[in-house]
Amino acid sequence: MAVANSHRQCLPIYFGTSNDTLYSFSSTGDLKWKFPTKGAIRSSVLVGNNEDVFVTAEGGRLYGLTSRGQKLWGWATNYSTGAEVRSSPTLGSDGTIYFGDSNGKLHAVNSFDGLKALGNWAANVTGASIATPPVIGRDRTIFVAATDGHVYAYDPSGSKVWKTADNIGSVMVGMALVEKQLSVILPTGDTRTTTAVVLYVVSNDGLLYAIAGEDGSILWSYPLTGPLRSGPIVGPDGTVYVGTSTGLIALNQDTNAFTPRLRFVHVASDVGTPVIDSNEVIYFMAGKSLRAINPNNTPLWQYDLKTQADGPLTITRDGGLIVVGDDLRVYSFETGSVGLNREQWPSFQRNSRHTGRLGIDATDG
Repeated sequence: MAVANSHRQCLPIYFGTSNDTLYSFSSTGDLKWKFPTKGAIRSSVLVGNNEDVFVTAEGGRLYGLTSRGQKLWGWATNYSTGAEVRSSPTLGSDGTIYFGDSNGKLHAVNSFDGLKALGNWAANVTGASIATPPVIGRDRTIFVAATDGHVYAYDPSGSKVWKTADNIGSVMVGMALVEKQLSVILPTGDTRTTTAVVLYVVSNDGLLYAIAGEDGSILWSYPLTGPLRSGPIVGPDGTVYVGTSTGLIALNQDTNAFTPRLRFVHVASDVGTPVIDSNEVIYFMAGKSLRAINPNNTPLWQYDLKTQADGPLTITRDGGLIVVGDDLRVYSFETGSVGLNREQWPSFQRNSRHTGRLGIDATDG
């Protein structure tokens, strides 16, 4: 299951399920509408700038709906790929939606009319499946990982920019993308500050990779303990968090040397993708338990949901923490914050709308 929240307070909560249905709930937990899809929904729900709703389904379709559950595109409700789709959709700043399919194609769809975007789309990235959502840089570069063990970069026209030379192993969970400020000492002795784009990618081989966004070179890798349960997120201080079957792992790194260091391991079973609020409190599911901890690993509270929750957690603009359990119940908790943390990459697909891109505007919280 996957959940997303509209960017305005008191507007709907959306989530899709394996029973081929997209649901919309009010902020008070009342069912507003539901929409049948052709195939199970394995992706997260994407909320566009105009409150429109987009989701992919295993039957090979991208659906576009209004916030009232009505057909968005006049000629059709969906864009069909002809292949199974598990990749969540990502939204570019120009309104283009990107997602991958099981045949290794990266699709680009105009969110306003549901038609294929102009350029070399759908791009034949690889012969292997693309199961994870792409992420997009501030310069509109699209980064996509596949189960063939490589990460790829494409420009907005659909032309390949680079492919990682090394095989890092199959990628099945979401990525994180950040900009890091580096200080470079010139031969004159002067110091110049430059910005580096870094991808954090977790492979099925049990390694967390930091990859340079400029050319795809591997900056470092770090071995994780236990079978993987989540993709990485990044806190406001640059700490990288990854959930595994044995705990929540937190890594720091030296800004200039790109050297990873273990900050702490919060011991717990089956930790899912965490999320960070504006007070820098970290929330995550550990089995059937919802936990909240401080950045120094001191526990704040935990709550037994009595059910697992496989989808990502969402924090709304008014500080509500939304969890959708495998029992198809929606749980809401007060965090005491003013919403999601706005620095770095604090949640799955970066924000509560799951746009999956760098660059901040008024609706990105």
